[in-house]
Amino acid sequence: MVEGMAFDFSPNELWRLNRLAFRVRVTPTEVSCGERRLRRSGDGYDFLDYRPYSHGDDVRKIDWNLYSRFQQLYVRIHESPRQASLAFILDTSRSMGFGGERLKLAQAQRIACGLLFVALRGGDRVYLAGTGPSIDGPFSGVRAHRRLVDKLQSQVAGGQTSLLDTVRRLAARRLHRGLVVFLSDFLGVGEMEPALRLIAAVGGKALGIQILAPEDQGETLKPGVVLLRDSETAEMVRVRIDEAAIRDFRNRFRAKQEQLRLSFSRRNFQFLQIAPTDDYLAVISRALSEGTMHR
Repeated sequence: MVEGMAFDFSPNELWRLNRLAFRVRVTPTEVSCGERRLRRSGDGYDFLDYRPYSHGDDVRKIDWNLYSRFQQLYVRIHESPRQASLAFILDTSRSMGFGGERLKLAQAQRIACGLLFVALRGGDRVYLAGTGPSIDGPFSGVRAHRRLVDKLQSQVAGGQTSLLDTVRRLAARRLHRGLVVFLSDFLGVGEMEPALRLIAAVGGKALGIQILAPEDQGETLKPGVVLLRDSETAEMVRVRIDEAAIRDFRNRFRAKQEQLRLSFSRRNFQFLQIAPTDDYLAVISRALSEGTMHR
């Protein structure tokens, strides 16, 4: 097992997130007292629009001022308070324990920490799934953030991961119908296509945040004899490489990356690729500004 250092996160940084909010483009699956108002007609408090009166409508919703002007009955439509469901999948496989001084897992934990705060502050209900069998949650309300930080800090990188198995566990609890956030390097985690297909089939949405170190992409490779370690199995292999082999590796890596991006984009899911050294708050702002989420 690769022991990952505890990620650094200061509660004092939360003020930078206060002006960010999730606006998830999914159909809410739960009715509750969440603060978010999604544009869906119902019996909520915020006025949305008028429509002509139909037999059976609640007469208390008739706007008599409009009737006096147009001699036609109209009823008021209001927005319903709905609480969105968000599931966070944190990849804790062995490869996430790499990345130099800033480990990929630590970066994933920081981003999850910030996104969870924004979601909880917005009144959403959140779940946290590692790559083990358990799913923690639901959590709601900003006061739950401290407990989630503790859970994130307890995670270490080790072993192997199947993100499809994790999504299947979410599906067993019907938690894949909202927004599923993947925080992973997507290396050695199995095929993503069936996992994303499972989410899309029920109208859910996905956000993939891929954290890659320069070593993952072959940027540090040089011709000669090198000792390589499989990041998932820890097996050591001595290999002689030349310029052609390095070029072939990078081309294959780019092709696989393009395939991963297409798996997300063809379903109108959001996909971001970042480095362990990127400012995690800037990543959060970007995630909330583009695609599946926006400010």
